[in-house]
Amino acid sequence: MSKNKSDENDKGSDDSLFKKSIDSLKPLQDAVLSRFSNPLFFSFAISWALFNWDRLAVLFFSKQNILSRIETVKAMPSNALFYWDIPHATTIWFPLASSCIFVLISPYINNLVDLVLLSPRKMKQSNDELLLQNSYVKKKDTAITQVNFEEAHETERLRLRSEQERLRAEAFTSKSNVSDLKNTLATLNESISTSSATNDTIKRENAELLSRLNELRKEVNEYDLSISSSRQTLSELESEISKKKNSYDERIDALKHEITTLKFNLDESNNHLIGVVNLIQPGTYLTKQDEIDILDPAKRWAHNVNWGREQQIK
Repeated sequence: MSKNKSDENDKGSDDSLFKKSIDSLKPLQDAVLSRFSNPLFFSFAISWALFNWDRLAVLFFSKQNILSRIETVKAMPSNALFYWDIPHATTIWFPLASSCIFVLISPYINNLVDLVLLSPRKMKQSNDELLLQNSYVKKKDTAITQVNFEEAHETERLRLRSEQERLRAEAFTSKSNVSDLKNTLATLNESISTSSATNDTIKRENAELLSRLNELRKEVNEYDLSISSSRQTLSELESEISKKKNSYDERIDALKHEITTLKFNLDESNNHLIGVVNLIQPGTYLTKQDEIDILDPAKRWAHNVNWGREQQIK
């Protein structure tokens, strides 16, 4: 781990040194570019290539080996003979002179060309302005159309966004409704399970009640049979009791008639007894106390006789 860290640190230090070296060479690079961007340099290069095209052709397009091509290029003459022999004319002086002349004359040539091309340039400028104006009009129409399109697009986007927001709100409401429905469904499932358990209990109790009811029906049937038999026995007893009652009523009526007769006979006997007493002692009158003393024993005797008969009747 420490080795990797040290390698990374060394690599970072190397990168920083490379960047510093590049930064130090940047002024030199700017100076070289400024020198090579000088029009005299490019004019000299082009002039030298024109004056020494044969050397360039032999150097780049010859089929000889590189050493032979170099020797051939060195052997080519570079002098020029006018009134006197000029050494290195084609390699140095002619390219340098032509480049200087070109650099000095090129502004005048440019001015002459500008004068020649002034009218076409004005026409071109007017045409360019007209074309530019037309292009501006077209750009304006295009911009208006684009603005209208973007406005319609933005309106549609806002409408779609509002629709999405509405749908999102409805979806959220639906989710809440779904959650409520899920809770309600869970409650209903619990109620259904509870109801199922209660229903099973009720069914079991109903089965027990039905079995108990069947047993009770059997008992009721047995009771009905016993009641019917008891009713039959009771009807027989009632008929027998009615018969006995009729016989007892007849006997009671007979006894009542006999008692009435006895009372009547007793009263007559009392009257006869009083008459007998009066007859036995003429001129003797019985007082009320004497009648009680004489008649009460007879009445008590008659009463006892009647009571005994009534007890026998009962």
